[in-house]
Amino acid sequence: MSDVQRFWCHEASNIRCVREADFDRVTAENQALQQRLTTADQRIDELLVMLRQAWGTDHISAEDCRRIEDAINQTTEIPQ
Repeated sequence: MSDVQRFWCHEASNIRCVREADFDRVTAENQALQQRLTTADQRIDELLVMLRQAWGTDHISAEDCRRIEDAINQTTEIPQ
């Protein structure tokens, strides 16, 4: 995140203001970060389901191992 220019508004006492462009940019950055967090949380939930299913059986198939490994590899990639 880059710097936000802040200034005092002379028309309104004791109010600190930011430029609209800065506010919009920071809001967009926040939304993008929130989306990344939501996606990561969903992936964690999916991985936990897979692991619970795998641990609930006496035998984990090679296909289950591949699915879990693929899911973990997708999770560790950091989207931009």
